[in-house]
Amino acid sequence: MTILNVEHLLDQSAVLMNRPRGGPHRQADLRRAISTAYYAVFHTVLTAMADRVVGRGRRATPHYALAYRGLDHRTLSGFCTLAARASLPSKYSGLSPDGGFNNDVRRFARSVFELQQERHRADYDPAWRIKPSEATALIRLARDSIGLWTGAPGDQREAFLMLLLFPPR
Repeated sequence: MTILNVEHLLDQSAVLMNRPRGGPHRQADLRRAISTAYYAVFHTVLTAMADRVVGRGRRATPHYALAYRGLDHRTLSGFCTLAARASLPSKYSGLSPDGGFNNDVRRFARSVFELQQERHRADYDPAWRIKPSEATALIRLARDSIGLWTGAPGDQREAFLMLLLFPPR
């Protein structure tokens, strides 16, 4: 299985921000740029999740593909809403890092939620219009979010992934 390179997705978002032949930005390009930037973040989580559950060295296997495709947008969004809080609900105690998630993971979770909301508007709201400066800011948010994720301590990332995949009941 070939994993999407998130840097390539972010690069594609930047390419879409170019104005056609010096004319005005096209809404289709701005919307696609936002959607692609969100998918860079989404695939960052999918890769981390499948690497953790199946193993990075098994990326070419059907089990890896199964794990990679096992997360949907709604589940990620719902968990990010929880993970962005200063403290998690009591049923997560003992399963989350001491003191809950750190600031970077909480900021990452807020960013994922925001980017997903904007991606949804870009993909599905026919009346929505976005300015190039707003699209650029969302692309930067996606890039910064990936940096927050990769820079987070391993125990924070692991707890985030395990609780995302296996929420306590």
